[in-house]
Amino acid sequence: MQNKVHQFVVTLLDSKSTEVCFAACGVLTNVAQDPPNRIALSLEGAVAKLTDCLRDLGAGNWQLAGQVCQALWNMVGSSSDTPLDTQEMEMLLDILNTYLGVEDALKWTENEDGRACWESEFLPVAQNLVKVLTSQHHMA
Repeated sequence: MQNKVHQFVVTLLDSKSTEVCFAACGVLTNVAQDPPNRIALSLEGAVAKLTDCLRDLGAGNWQLAGQVCQALWNMVGSSSDTPLDTQEMEMLLDILNTYLGVEDALKWTENEDGRACWESEFLPVAQNLVKVLTSQHHMA
């Protein structure tokens, strides 16, 4: 954080490569565990870029979608240090609710391995994130 490497990592979320986004999300997941870092990440637009990554690359890549949700959870789910504005929250909830729909998930999942990945990597984290976002939304 002192060397501002987080700015570069947030920029990597703009990549259209799932591998690059996955790696960047992993770094952000770890960095966002430390509460003081959440504000700096928020100021860099990390939540919006994570949401874009989830929307653009997450459907069908449930491992990436789960990692994005974990990074978002670490940024916004565990504290009120980085509250989302209403538009960001609604967009994220729309994406999550679409991906959580069983019929839609099956549409993007071509085989049983993909279904198992959806159930184990994405589903639990996404459900927890939706619960927290919904409760924050009702408190706003």
